[in-house]
Amino acid sequence: PQQDASTLGLSSFDNRLDLSGAAPLHASGVTLAPGRFDGGLRINGSDRLEYDAAGHLDPNQGSLELWVRPEWVWDDDEEHVFVEVGPSPLPSLSALGPVSDRAPNISLGPVSDRALRDSSYHLRLAKASWNGLYAWLTDGTHDLVLYSGIDDWQPGQWHHLAVAWQAVQPGTSSE
Repeated sequence: PQQDASTLGLSSFDNRLDLSGAAPLHASGVTLAPGRFDGGLRINGSDRLEYDAAGHLDPNQGSLELWVRPEWVWDDDEEHVFVEVGPSPLPSLSALGPVSDRAPNISLGPVSDRALRDSSYHLRLAKASWNGLYAWLTDGTHDLVLYSGIDDWQPGQWHHLAVAWQAVQPGTSSE
C-alpha cells in the first residue's frame, strides 16, 4: 500500500512495526509474520501494540481497514478486539485473548491530540462475546454500533474488515 496526502496512518507491517513512519509507543509479545499479501503481525493473548493517535486519526471522518486471520472459532463466547481507538487511558474492556485479560491488543492511544484526549471519542472493532462482529463509535454523547454475523468464519481464514465514518451536524443528513 502507498500513503497519499489523505492517509493519516498506514502500515503494511512488512518487517517493521511503524505506523506512517512513527514507532509504536508500546509493543510487547508482537511478532512479525506472513500477512495476507506481504508482511503481517502475529498477536496472541496479552500481546499489545500501541500507537499515538495524534496525526493518525481524525474523529470527524476517516476509515480503518485491516485483514485478520483469527485462530479462534467464531462461537467461543469470548470477546476479541481487533483494534481500539480512544483517549488515554483506554477503557479496559476486552482483549484479543480471553476477556479477563482486559486490554486491547492494537490501539491508537494514549492520545496526545488535545481534541481527542479531552473528548469521549472511542472506536472499537471486535468480535463480541455473543459471537458476532461489531464496530462501535462514540463521541460520548452519540453512539453508533454496526453488527455483522460471522457464523461462517473458520480458524485460519483471512477476512477483510473495514469501517468508515463521517460526522454530520445534528439536524442535517449526509446524502
